[in-house]
Amino acid sequence: MKKIKMNDHFVDYKNDTILCGKTFLKNASKYGTPEYEDFVGIRRDYPEFKIVVVEPKKAEAKMTMKGLTREFMEVHIVKLYGEKSKEHEEFQNQKRMSEGYTNPYMYMRKWFVKQYPNWDGKEEKRKEVRARKAAAKIERAKENIVKIEEAATAKKKEA
Repeated sequence: MKKIKMNDHFVDYKNDTILCGKTFLKNASKYGTPEYEDFVGIRRDYPEFKIVVVEPKKAEAKMTMKGLTREFMEVHIVKLYGEKSKEHEEFQNQKRMSEGYTNPYMYMRKWFVKQYPNWDGKEEKRKEVRARKAAAKIERAKENIVKIEEAATAKKKEA
């Protein structure tokens, strides 16, 4: 199928349809415009064809690098592994190596994103939520056990 612009139209003979962009239809609704004349001509020539409004494809959300500074990278690694960890040492080595490149930040960014694909914290937040839910579930289970034990001891005292 042919790509059409939002301010254009296309006659699809194979499927008996007229594909129109929103802008084209909006302009075609105004008497006397070139789009109106085109639309009237198309409808006259192909009255049995169905009119289909084409929506533009929405771009997929890209992962932004906003806030990804060297300081953030280092804090992220220290939070996850600690200051004396081998991961932090590797970060320091990469930081020194990056100074030899034309754009040291880009080198560091590529390395960091490759090493830590979930750096934006979304995965960490999911893990935190799962951990909190699991802890709450365990706490409820403990409370239920205590209630059951209390009920059992109360029954023994009655008997």
